Amino acid sequence: ILQKELAVTVEKTQIPDAPFISNVSYRNLSKLFFRIIKADNTSQVRRKTRGLDYEYLEAKQIRFLLDLPSVHKWEQTLPSVSDFRSHTVDVKSPALPLGKYVLLVSPNEDFSLSNNTISYTPLIVTRLSLQNQRLKDGSQMFIVNDAQTGKPVSGVTAKIYSYIYNNSDETKEKLETTKETDSQGMFTIKPNSISNNNFRIDLSKGSDNFSTSSTYNIYASTPEQDHNRTLFFTDRQLYRPGQTIYFKGIIYKNNNEQGINQVLKNEKTTVHFYNRNSKEIAKLDLRTNEFGSFSGIFIAPNSGLTGNMFIRNESGNQSIKVEEYKRPKFEVSFKPVKGDIQLEKQVSVTGTAVGFAGANIGGASVQYRVTRTVRYPYFRWGIPQQYGQNKEIIHGTTETNANGEFTVQFPATPDNSIDKKSLPVFSYSISADVTDINGETHSSQTSVSAGYVSLELSVSIGGKDDNLAQRLFMGNEIGTSNMPDIIANLKNTIAISSHNINDVPIPARGTLLIQELKQPERGEILRVRLLPATDQYILNKDEFVSAFPNESYKNDNNPQSWSVASVVETKEFQTDSTGRLITGTDKKLPPGTYRITVSAIDISGAPVEVVNHIIIYDSTSTKPPVKFPVSYIPKTIICQPGMNASFLYGTSFKSASVLYQMEYHGEIIEQKQLEFSDEIRQFTIPIEEKHRGGFSILLSMVHEGRLYTTPINISVPWSNKDLKIETSTGRLSRSGKSS
Repeated sequence: ILQKELAVTVEKTQIPDAPFISNVSYRNLSKLFFRIIKADNTSQVRRKTRGLDYEYLEAKQIRFLLDLPSVHKWEQTLPSVSDFRSHTVDVKSPALPLGKYVLLVSPNEDFSLSNNTISYTPLIVTRLSLQNQRLKDGSQMFIVNDAQTGKPVSGVTAKIYSYIYNNSDETKEKLETTKETDSQGMFTIKPNSISNNNFRIDLSKGSDNFSTSSTYNIYASTPEQDHNRTLFFTDRQLYRPGQTIYFKGIIYKNNNEQGINQVLKNEKTTVHFYNRNSKEIAKLDLRTNEFGSFSGIFIAPNSGLTGNMFIRNESGNQSIKVEEYKRPKFEVSFKPVKGDIQLEKQVSVTGTAVGFAGANIGGASVQYRVTRTVRYPYFRWGIPQQYGQNKEIIHGTTETNANGEFTVQFPATPDNSIDKKSLPVFSYSISADVTDINGETHSSQTSVSAGYVSLELSVSIGGKDDNLAQRLFMGNEIGTSNMPDIIANLKNTIAISSHNINDVPIPARGTLLIQELKQPERGEILRVRLLPATDQYILNKDEFVSAFPNESYKNDNNPQSWSVASVVETKEFQTDSTGRLITGTDKKLPPGTYRITVSAIDISGAPVEVVNHIIIYDSTSTKPPVKFPVSYIPKTIICQPGMNASFLYGTSFKSASVLYQMEYHGEIIEQKQLEFSDEIRQFTIPIEEKHRGGFSILLSMVHEGRLYTTPINISVPWSNKDLKIETSTGRLSRSGKSS
């Protein structure tokens, strides 16, 4: 419990001349000492610490680093805690010029290697940002942007190094080729242009250098050749020995370039039937009809091993099972439990065993077991807790009566170690194994729930067409899953449902509250945090915001923590006998973030509340609805030829460069650089017949050291290939002709 622990984490690349965050996780420590040393490519530091960012350094390598002169040294007193637990805190670290560095942290000022903990991490201070894309032919296209502004950087030298492995411990590098970025900041490495398919890259422009910590690979992409395929269908999956196997197949040829399939008419094929030992049992020579299909029958073998067998032709196969099996003669089920289940009371659950012929199965032995788990209702912010562990309540045996019924009784005991204020719901799972006098056994399971509060509310927000709630996409940043949905308005789009804890609908009366929220006023656009969350703080809010204007302080970029700007509407609601109600507000709401609170009182007098957040947008506005790095709103992304695909995309950054790419069948068919300034735009793409199968749009933006990528899939279904089935009725005359 007194053991000391220390770990430091930083973002691996930093913007020059700006302070950065050192995220420190510690236990049983009160003060830390920091050192930053320079580690240039031209020095022997890189050779002695190769692989620093993905493997542990040996003691001699750490000693080597400690003997180098430090460019910065400082100490930091940690927040005082005495609970012997691990804590995390952000430490302000000094601004650095361009270069490669190693940050070392120790609780001892002398950084001794004995009886001491030293944590270290490499970092690169650069304005160069690198991203890559694999092209259709297997080439790798690389894009270099200014890490701060996102603009493409031309004239960057890129040295491509491959690795040479030998019998010694040292891995050597070979300079394969040198590239230079074009006016769009791009360069490409083609397959077979270098001797080793695995490589890394060194970028340089002037005094700015950037080395990739990971390796890339390249290989030639061979287009898939057109070939025939067969889809097999059987009348069932499981057969008895000697049973007839009816099968059908469809042979088609796939055209990879056009992305279509074509059935083959009058095509010869030989269909083989193999047993479990892959020995041929029978074969049929068949020919497809005008629809590309064929059919036939095989007989499952009466002797030999049972198990998986195969039907196969030149371009497809289908597995089946041949087993000696008995048809089940009865089934077991539980009757629904009526009424509410009360804690600390006896619960009685009735099960039945009934034959498929309709006879009750009496005198059968029953083994039952009851287990308890705990779950929690949704938090105020709509985030559910996880389920607890299973605990057995009771087990035993009984028999079915003459009516085939059996009863399981158990006490609905709660877990008294759980605080009642957390509103736990205890679920009791009842399982039963019933064995009749012939030894045939079948099982069934059911569950009932009980809790301190019986009412549960749920809220969903959405509707049809433009009112459908969509996830506000913020690019590929980690931690965006809790962002609110986005919707055009709240008119008849709030669906409230009420039910008891056994999910039985019940009517409920309560209050609907709609509030407009105020996004915290920060000079810069807040980005999602990549470093571990902190529970201790050294800097106050003003100090933190001044040093790190783009970083969130105490989760202030999360709408769940935002204050209320105004109350839009408060009204009573009443769900019907099915426990449902569709409601909303007719007021025209300005773009922004809103909090929707639905509350009611349980019959026990306990309050029940559900809170959702939603973002309202205006499709005619040129401003993003909220201040986020990226706003993406899909409008029409499932289309037919003749329609227009449309979506909204924007950013709250005052100056941002966005790379727009359209990809169709793995090939980039359109590419352009767009400039944004705190705006959102509508993109409209006419859909033609050639777009069948769909295509994708990729929007990429680099800003303040972060890469934001927004992939958009435009779906254009093969609706012209839909199978249309028509049914008709008629009566046959004695001559066999329909009338």
